[in-house]
Amino acid sequence: MMADNTTNRSTLHWDPEIGFELDVDINADDVLIRMVRVPVPADGTLRLRESPPVKLFALDTLFKSQVDVEGAPGQINDVSVRVVGDDTEELALQATVEDAETGETRSLDVRLPLCMPGEAPGSGGPFPNPPDEDELDWEDEETLDRLVNTAPEPVPTPLDDGNGEDVNDVLDAAGGGSEGLEMLLRALLDPSGTPPIESEEKESAPPDLPAGPAPDAEGSMLMSSEQEAWTFIQLLIDQEHLEMVEGARPADLAPEMARLLALQTKTEAKAAAIANWLLGHPAVEELYIDDDSLAELIERW
Repeated sequence: MMADNTTNRSTLHWDPEIGFELDVDINADDVLIRMVRVPVPADGTLRLRESPPVKLFALDTLFKSQVDVEGAPGQINDVSVRVVGDDTEELALQATVEDAETGETRSLDVRLPLCMPGEAPGSGGPFPNPPDEDELDWEDEETLDRLVNTAPEPVPTPLDDGNGEDVNDVLDAAGGGSEGLEMLLRALLDPSGTPPIESEEKESAPPDLPAGPAPDAEGSMLMSSEQEAWTFIQLLIDQEHLEMVEGARPADLAPEMARLLALQTKTEAKAAAIANWLLGHPAVEELYIDDDSLAELIERW
């Protein structure tokens, strides 16, 4: 996988108390990746230049990376980095990228322009400990802050409805809000198209929405991970588990919700991450479900 160096960059931050942390932006062959403040297990610049490359901790890259694969959420695994070059330093990054919808994986091998602090020592600096999922306390705010709150913002991509239209535009045309999302979900689930929903408060009905995805050979409906995320958010709202601020749209939460639902981690950890993210989101007024109940809902989902 080749990277476009006009839109790629990497930064190694140095803190004498915690060591190296890595920021990365990658645009390579329809894959967008953003990593923010990922701990780097190296005690100095000498280790960063040595072979084998430094392998990043899996849980840190899982929660502190945002991946978009051809417009759909993805995941980055097995990340290793090495500083190369003399006059002009670059970051050589290798990883595996997974499409969360299909499970398809591809190899990533890129070199990124690097900004590295001059005050970092050659060796002897602090070395971060690997997080152990079995030992993490998901009720602890410090744990969640480390693994979830520092996650990057979603990679900005349009929400394609499968018919070449941006879902955000469709929702705007439908009036936005829960009514607009209800119309969209009806259209997505009805391959023949859905007539406008009559509204007592409006003189004219909203415009028709495009038909959703066609059924497969067995007659089942295929939905993208973001479409599934919208329906999960709407389920939380319908069951009065989630209250959004006035004017906020459930679709605004869909990209990040899709990423969190696709995380390859324990359901309890996933529920805690989703709850913590929702409680901190400016579009969310209140969350009325505990982590255990949310985990049960995710399991059934």
